[in-house]
Amino acid sequence: MNPLLHKIGYVVGAFVFAFTFAGCSDAASDDVAVSKQQRFPLDEYLSVIDGTDLSFEEQNRQWEDRQARETELITQCMHDAGFEYDPDNLPGMRSTAFSGIVDRSLLRWNDRDWVAQWGYGITNSPLEGNFRLSPGGRSSFFSDGLDELPEHDLSEAEQAAFSRALNGPPCEEWGVVESLGHGATSCAAPRDWTLRQLNEVSGCRGQAWIQFNDESPEGLRQSDEFLGLFDAINQLRAELRNEITDADRDWATCMADAGFPNFERQIDAENNIWGRRDTFWRPSLPPTQLNELAEREIDTALADFDCRVGVDYEARRNAHRTELETQFVTDHRQALEALRDAAEQRS
Repeated sequence: MNPLLHKIGYVVGAFVFAFTFAGCSDAASDDVAVSKQQRFPLDEYLSVIDGTDLSFEEQNRQWEDRQARETELITQCMHDAGFEYDPDNLPGMRSTAFSGIVDRSLLRWNDRDWVAQWGYGITNSPLEGNFRLSPGGRSSFFSDGLDELPEHDLSEAEQAAFSRALNGPPCEEWGVVESLGHGATSCAAPRDWTLRQLNEVSGCRGQAWIQFNDESPEGLRQSDEFLGLFDAINQLRAELRNEITDADRDWATCMADAGFPNFERQIDAENNIWGRRDTFWRPSLPPTQLNELAEREIDTALADFDCRVGVDYEARRNAHRTELETQFVTDHRQALEALRDAAEQRS
């Protein structure tokens, strides 16, 4: 668990940023070169939870069903608290449409022509304009300038009561306000809190998250029964992400020969571009710098692609991952089978 839990990051993340996005899930983020059709030993037990076996259309239906259920739960909770709840028209809040499902077929990191056009899809991306938005799946952020927001009949005190019912008490009552720069702040919870504890102080949104996760397969990740198992899974995945294998060393030598030294692991090449882009916490780069970064991204990604092919990187990494996961399944088979059974009962 991260040293600090941020209320906005986790609670909004549970409801809004749950993109079904190949290459960005825990299971697939170990390296860019992993084939998106490759199945590994743990998939047999985790696919019901992760939805990795679902088609794009099935993922859309699952997302829409989740959004509808969460909206239903929040609406009932707010009604019990004496408020009407319209996720697209919230008093004192600004709605930002970030929710959606990404069509994984748009991401073709193993197609050289695609890489020559998009690089890693960071600076410029084929995903832009391809999000499916769902009612009730918009994040709502408070603004200091209420005059900039839609007018409502609620008084300032009523808006504060509405906010408390929806989002829970102010951070000062349970956490520590931290500055993120540029006037933005975040709320840090005690470092030993679980995600469930965080949602317990997060009003109707948090209560809806708890109830939904108590009845859905993915909620088993937060179940006390399986916390130890998922800790072990996360440790295995961290090992896979962080270790430097012979395949990485051969790839790094190839990259250095191509004019891209100082990379140790294959994922370092993509992360280098993300580090330069860093749009989430800094102002957007000016067009000239964006163009330069886009060129660097494509050059880096093409060298990365050619080196992966040249050293047979993907097959070697996949074989290594399969070996480690096979041993993991052998060591944890009883717990994994119990997890799969519990997930199937909830699905």
